[in-house]
Amino acid sequence: MDSAGHLDAGWAALTAAAIGVWFLVILAIMAFSIWIYWRIAVKAGYPGAYSLLMLVPVANLVLLVVFAFTDWPIELANRRLRLALAGGRMPPEPPAPDPPYSLVPPTSAPSAAPPPPPASPPPPQAPQAPTS
Repeated sequence: MDSAGHLDAGWAALTAAAIGVWFLVILAIMAFSIWIYWRIAVKAGYPGAYSLLMLVPVANLVLLVVFAFTDWPIELANRRLRLALAGGRMPPEPPAPDPPYSLVPPTSAPSAAPPPPPASPPPPQAPQAPTS
């Protein structure tokens, strides 16, 4: 410190560098943890993007509870496969969930059979020469 009580430029630069390094370390740890949660979600059968919820303060706890207490999609698939291999009846696949939001209105179901294509006319016949 100088006589006025200020830090000299060397200490200020050192402090700024230390803060920058600390920020990069924290950022690397966060990226690594998101990558780990992404792999866990994919192996469990959930979309990997669920791992981004770990950055949200309350949503991370909710996500951990969901992972801990629900049947994972991969567990359900394994259960169906084991039943099929054991000779038991395989339960049907569960219906795919609807997306949470849809900007496209639902369409009516297509008819049972599409109409047949129009018949093509027969190819033109070459004129025949008269025989005598």
